[in-house]
Amino acid sequence: MAQTGAMDTRGALGNMALIEALAIGVAINLVADYLSLLETRWLLGKLPALRHWSLQAVVLIIDLVITGAIILAVIWLVQRAGLFTADYQDPMEIALAFSVYSAPFYSTFMTSLWLWLYVLSTALLRFKSWASDARVLDVANKPTVILSILLGLFMWLGAMGAGWLLKPDENGMTRLDLAVCTIFKGRICERMMSLAKTEDRKFLLQVYACEGGRTEACVTEAVATYQVTPERAVELFRASCDGGAARGCTNLGLMYEKSRGVAVDAGQAVALYRQGCDGGHPLGCFTLGVNYFVGEGVAKDATQAGSFYQRACEGKVEGGCFLFGLALRDGIGTAVDLPAARAALTKGCDMGNADACTARDGLKP
Repeated sequence: MAQTGAMDTRGALGNMALIEALAIGVAINLVADYLSLLETRWLLGKLPALRHWSLQAVVLIIDLVITGAIILAVIWLVQRAGLFTADYQDPMEIALAFSVYSAPFYSTFMTSLWLWLYVLSTALLRFKSWASDARVLDVANKPTVILSILLGLFMWLGAMGAGWLLKPDENGMTRLDLAVCTIFKGRICERMMSLAKTEDRKFLLQVYACEGGRTEACVTEAVATYQVTPERAVELFRASCDGGAARGCTNLGLMYEKSRGVAVDAGQAVALYRQGCDGGHPLGCFTLGVNYFVGEGVAKDATQAGSFYQRACEGKVEGGCFLFGLALRDGIGTAVDLPAARAALTKGCDMGNADACTARDGLKP
């Protein structure tokens, strides 16, 4: 069956037939709407005792939170029960209509209509009373006309605001899309890439996705293209590093050290190597050890160099085992320890480092 409408535009349906999407909506709403109606009825009973508008506003916020929690919980339970083939998506994807669950999610909030009507009606009555006392409008003689005008103005302002937020720009994105991606980043930005019409906008969304922890694609692309488009690679490495990818930090350090796509900065390179090493990327430990040994971007310190070589070796970097073995053999930054040197060099040799093999074979029995 053909897929149409906003859900298809945003890729929410994927390969799912529209009839299955409708079945999902009906199944979810039967439970969620019933529970939400009970919650709304309970809150509605509390409103008459709350005279001040601020307290009523708090009730509306509570209702939105509880209703959202109800529908998300029902979606989660339906998914765990294995009733449908759709996967459970991030709540942000559901809220921005990237999920097949978006339609039942929003329809559940219709159960809150009575609360909103109650609060709006009391607000209009307060305004009527104030306007009559202040003689601002002829409310006494034309109450229906005045209140209709005010209600229409309220709805017009709401529609204009929603239109401003939800109107796509020339790049295929709405202001709401960009605001959400900028604030939350991560997977939701990946989903938005399918909406972008220009490469520049897709790249911006990709960077935001990486900064939010979706780093693999950024690192892979940057490693493959850093010689051709170094400036782009720098941005991708930086975003992946900010997103928690230790490998991205190490590679960004290399870009700073080699002046690829960015001005050379040995000190910044060292800081990034350290971040990569501390994040669990052993090549970062290795490069940091080399910088400590030669004094590049940091004061010379053979002891620190040996420590980082050891961490690199433990992380299965063959060069780290080789240099750590030499440090132990020659007593550079550490005491001479030939058995430990032999073990490190053997490990490097077993990983394919020919220099480690030669150095090991040259040790005295």
